[in-house]
Amino acid sequence: MNQAVALRHRRDIDGLRALAVAPVVLFHAGTPGASGGYVGVDIFFVISGFLITGLLIREAQSGTSSIVGFYERRVRRIFPALFAVLIVTSIAAFAIMLPSELATYAKNLIATLLFVSNIAFWQASGYFDAPSEFNPLLHMWSLALEEQFYLLFPLALWTIYRLRLQRQLPWILLAGAAASLALAAVLIRGPVNATFYLLPTRAWELLLGAWLATTPRHAPGGRLGRELTGAIGIALILYAVVSFTPATGVPGAAGLAPCLGALFVIWSGEKGDTWTARVLSSPLLAGVGLISYSLYLWHWPLLTLPRIALMRELSGLEAAAAVGAAVALAAVSWRWIEQPIRRPAAPGRSRSAARSLTAGLGATGLGLAVAAGLLGGAPWRLPQTAVALDRIGVRPDVLAACVGITEAETITRCLARPTTGAKVILWGDSHARQYADALASILAARGGELRVAARPGCAPMLGLTPGAPGRSPDAGCLAFNESVLQSIRSDPNVRGVVLGGRWSRFFFEPTDPEFRLAVAADGAVLNGERLLRTGLVSTLEALDADHAAITLVGQAPEFDVVLPQCLARAAWGRLAAEDCRFKPETLPDAVFSTTLESIVAAHPRVNYVDPAETLCPAGACGRTISGHPVTWDTDHLSTVAAARVADSSGALLR
Repeated sequence: MNQAVALRHRRDIDGLRALAVAPVVLFHAGTPGASGGYVGVDIFFVISGFLITGLLIREAQSGTSSIVGFYERRVRRIFPALFAVLIVTSIAAFAIMLPSELATYAKNLIATLLFVSNIAFWQASGYFDAPSEFNPLLHMWSLALEEQFYLLFPLALWTIYRLRLQRQLPWILLAGAAASLALAAVLIRGPVNATFYLLPTRAWELLLGAWLATTPRHAPGGRLGRELTGAIGIALILYAVVSFTPATGVPGAAGLAPCLGALFVIWSGEKGDTWTARVLSSPLLAGVGLISYSLYLWHWPLLTLPRIALMRELSGLEAAAAVGAAVALAAVSWRWIEQPIRRPAAPGRSRSAARSLTAGLGATGLGLAVAAGLLGGAPWRLPQTAVALDRIGVRPDVLAACVGITEAETITRCLARPTTGAKVILWGDSHARQYADALASILAARGGELRVAARPGCAPMLGLTPGAPGRSPDAGCLAFNESVLQSIRSDPNVRGVVLGGRWSRFFFEPTDPEFRLAVAADGAVLNGERLLRTGLVSTLEALDADHAAITLVGQAPEFDVVLPQCLARAAWGRLAAEDCRFKPETLPDAVFSTTLESIVAAHPRVNYVDPAETLCPAGACGRTISGHPVTWDTDHLSTVAAARVADSSGALLR
C-alpha cells in the first residue's frame, strides 16, 4: 500500500474538526437535538490518529524522524492553550468554590497536569461522587487519553520500522483497532465508566485514523465514489449526533457510526473535489475548525463554573452566553497563544527542542505546586460557619462493612452472626442505611442488636429487578433481596424488620437521571404506583407470614442541591437560603407518600413511620433541624436528622 502522505494543509479536515467540536459544545450546553453530541470526541480521535500517523510515517520515510522532536511538537501544540485555560479556571475556582470543592478541584488539576485525569475520573465515578456537571476539568479526560496514546504510539511505530515490518503496518494497525473495539464491545455491557475513560477501549478510534494514513489517499471508484463516500460519512456523523443518547453504547460497536463517518470524510476528501470537501472547506467551518482545540478547552469551564456558583442548571440564555464567550476566548487563544508558539521561529532566532520541553516541564511543575497548595481547600477564605456547613457535605463513613458487598457476604458477615439478644434487621437501600446508627443505639439500650442488609440503589422489594432507562437491569439486587428474606426466615432470633428505601425515585420523570423502574418476573416494566404495589406488597406479605414485627419507613424530603454546600454558600453570602430548593416530587402528600399510606392501610400489622411528620411540622419542611442541615447531600439524611426521626417515633422498634 502507498504510505505517502500529503504535505498540503487540508481545509476540509479543519471543517471536519468544526463538525466534531460543535456537537460537543451543543451537547454540553443542553441544546435540543444534540443528544449524541459527545461523539465529537470520537471524531477528534480519528482525525488525530490520521494526521499524526501521517506525519510520523513521512518523517520515518525521509529519515528525519525524532522521538524527542515529536514530543517537543506535542508540547508546543498542547501546552500553551491548556495552561491558559487552567490558569483562568483555577483563579475562578479559588474565587467561587467551597473548601471541599476546591480540594477536589486541586486533585483533578494535578491529574490533568500529569495527563492521567481519565484514570482519576474513572476511579472517582462512585455512588456518592459529585455529578460531572460540577467538575470544570472533566473534559480533560480526552486530552489525557490522547497523550497516553502518543506516549506509546511513536515508540511502537519506531519499533516496527526498526524491525522492517513497515509493509505490514496497515494490518498491524487494523488488528490493533479490531482488538480494542472487541474489548470495548464486550466491556460496554459491564463497567461503563472504565470503558468510556480508559485507553484500551478507546485506542481503536485513534488506530482507525492511523490505519487510514497507511492506505491509498483517496476513496476508490472515481469522482462518484468519492462523492458517495463523503456523503455517507456526513450522514453517519449527523445520525450519531442526533439519535445517540448518553445511554448509547459508545465506545462500543455503536461508536463505529461517528468514527467510520469521520474516516469516510477524510478518505473521500484528499483531492478536494467533492461536495463534502468544498462545504467543509468553507471559511466558516474551516475557521471554527482552526479554533476547535481552544474552543474545546474553554467551553466546559465556562458552562460548569456558573453551575457551581449558582448551584443549578443554566438557563438557555445563560448557556448561550457561555458558549459565545467560549468562542470569543477560543479565537483570542488561537490567535495570540497557539499560533505564535506553534509557528516556526523567526530568522535569527532559535527554538530548540530542549528549550520547549524544559519550558513545558517547568510550567507543569509550577502548576503542580499551585495545585498542592490548594489541596487543603483554603478554608480561610470563608466564615467559620460556612466552613463547618461545607464539612457536613463530605461523604460520611457509614457501616462500610455491611454496604455494597455481595449477598452471600451480607448474610455471613452482617446478618447471621451470633447474638445474645433479639435481632432487628434493617433492610433496604442507602435510604434505609441512614438510620443504622440511631437504630443501633436504641436497640442497644433495650438489650437487642441491629443487623444491616443494605445495597445502594436496591429497595427491599421482592421479585423485581431494578434498572434505569438505557442501562442493564441490576440482577444482583433481585438475588440480594431473596437472600435477605431467606436469612430472616431461617433465624429464630429475628424479632423485627425495618424496611426503608428511596421510594420517590420510581415516580420521577423518566428524564431525571435518578429515575428508576423495575422489571417483573413476567418481563413487565413497572414504575410508580404499580411498581410499589407489586414489589413492596410482595415483601410485606412474605414477612407477615413469618410473624416478625414490621416497620416501614417512608422517605424524607429531598433537595435539588447538596444542602450543606448550599447553606454554606448562603452563609458565605453567595446565595440565599431559599435557593436551596426542595425536590417537589419528594414533599409531603406527593404521590409516592400517598401510595405508601394506602399500602400500609391494607396491612394492619405494619407500623408506618413517615419522616415528614418530624421534618415537616404542620406541612412546612425545614432545611435545618436543631441548627443542622437536614441532609448531608441531596437526599440522604444527616446524622442529626436521622436520629431525630428515629427518636421521635416510639413505635419504630415496637
